[in-house]
Amino acid sequence: MQAGSMCTIYKTCKICGETKHFKHFKKCGKRYRDRTSYCINCQDRSHEIIIPNTIYTFDTLELSEEFIKVRHKKRNGKYRYEYWGSLQHARQLVNEGAAGIVHEKLIHRLYTSGELRQMIRERDQFTCGYCGGHGDTIDHIVPKSKGGLLTPVNCVCSCRQCNKQKDDTDVFDFLLRKNKAPIVINS
Repeated sequence: MQAGSMCTIYKTCKICGETKHFKHFKKCGKRYRDRTSYCINCQDRSHEIIIPNTIYTFDTLELSEEFIKVRHKKRNGKYRYEYWGSLQHARQLVNEGAAGIVHEKLIHRLYTSGELRQMIRERDQFTCGYCGGHGDTIDHIVPKSKGGLLTPVNCVCSCRQCNKQKDDTDVFDFLLRKNKAPIVINS
């Protein structure tokens, strides 16, 4: 095992790859030990990243804790936020293709909400999944108020009128009320 992998005194620079004492990293937060991911020597090369990006797994059996940390990235990609979610919530995010597992206690969301919305509209070819018209919004198949999440599996492209009419009702009740069968879009 390499120094710095479990110890908080040593840290590995993401640019040069050297493991150094944490004081060789510039302070970047309110707490004493909050430091940049690159050492002081690599400060001018902070735009470079030599260490490869995180490799995700998608086997939900690897998640072992009762609560899992879920990490998001923001639109500008510069900073992120995180929260603790239940094991069931984390498994649902991974199974529905919205997150990848870093290790047994941490998952990363793969898309920002804006990226996900654009991806869903493009996937459905800007066609409403309920009436077949032009789709310019996305709708949650299982509403967020009933436990649905913002994931590729749970969202469909929708026109504003259908989205407003469906509101927070179940998709099958909505289609029965409309007397229509769902539109199937070939990918």
